[in-house]
Amino acid sequence: MSELTQTTTATKARIITAFMICALGICIWALSTVDTSELIAIDQPLMFMYGVFSQGAVYAVYILAWQVNLTQCAIPTVSYHNSIVHCGIAFLGKYIPGKLGGLILRGATIHTRTPSTGLIIKATTIEQATMVHAGLIICALTWSYEANWRVALCASLLAFASFIAILFPRKIVAMARKFSARYPRISTVLDAFSEDIQKTYFTSMAFMLIIWLLSAVSLYFVLQSFSVNIPFDKALLITTLSFLTGFFAVILPAGIGAREGALIILLAPYCNTLTGLTVATLHRMITVSFDLLIGCYALKKLSRA
Repeated sequence: MSELTQTTTATKARIITAFMICALGICIWALSTVDTSELIAIDQPLMFMYGVFSQGAVYAVYILAWQVNLTQCAIPTVSYHNSIVHCGIAFLGKYIPGKLGGLILRGATIHTRTPSTGLIIKATTIEQATMVHAGLIICALTWSYEANWRVALCASLLAFASFIAILFPRKIVAMARKFSARYPRISTVLDAFSEDIQKTYFTSMAFMLIIWLLSAVSLYFVLQSFSVNIPFDKALLITTLSFLTGFFAVILPAGIGAREGALIILLAPYCNTLTGLTVATLHRMITVSFDLLIGCYALKKLSRA
C-alpha cells in the first residue's frame, strides 16, 4: 500500500513539474515580448545575484524548520535529506489550485514511513499557522513603525497577546472535543494536539520569522539591482503583505498573479509600473526555479526508493 501511495505521489508531482516548466516558459516568453532595453535594465547584476542567493537561504532554512518541526512532533528518524524530499514534493504540489495539494502530497510521502496521521496533521498545522502568525506580526509592527506611539503600542500589545494565547492549547482542544464527540477521526487528531505544543510552536515561529526576513532581503537585493531606492523596513512590509496575499488566494496555484499584483501595487510609490512588473516577474522566476530544482531532486529520490 505504501508503494502504491508513493508511486501515485510521484506521478502527480511529475504532472505538476511539467506545468511549472510551462509556467516558467510563459514568464520568459512574456519578458521577451517587451522592450528589454528599457524593461530589463539591471543596473547592478551583483545585487541581483545576492537576491538569488538570499532566496536560496530561504529554502535552506525552510527545509531545516520542517525537519525540526517533525522531530519535535515525535516523528523520529527525520534527516535533513528526508526533509528535502518532503519539502520538494510540497513545493511542487503548491502549484495545484487550492493550496492543499502540496500539503496532501507531502503528507502522503511521510505517511509511507510514519502511519500516524494525527502527528502529520499536527506538524503541518503548526507550520502553516506559524507562517501566517509570524507574517501578520511583522506586518503589524512594520506598519506601525512610522505611526504615532499609540498605534505602535497597540500593535506591540496585540503581537504579545497573540504569543500568550498559544500557551493555552489544551483549553482550545478541550473546547473542540465537545463538538467532535460524534466524529472519532477528529478525536484522533485532537489527541495529537492535546499534548503540549508550545515548544514546537515557538521553535517554528522563530524559524518563520527568519524566513520572512530572508525573503525580504532577497526582494530588497532584487530591487537594489534596479536601483530602486527603498528602505529595508518597507521592503519587509511589502514582501510580507504580497506573500500573504498570494497565500490567502487559495484558488490560484502558488498564489500566481495575486502575489505579483499586490507587489506591483505596493511598489508603486518607489518605482514605475514596468519596473515593478519586472521585479515581480523575476522574483517569481527565482522562486519557481528553486521549487523545480528541489522538487525534481525529490522526485528522483522517490523514484529510486
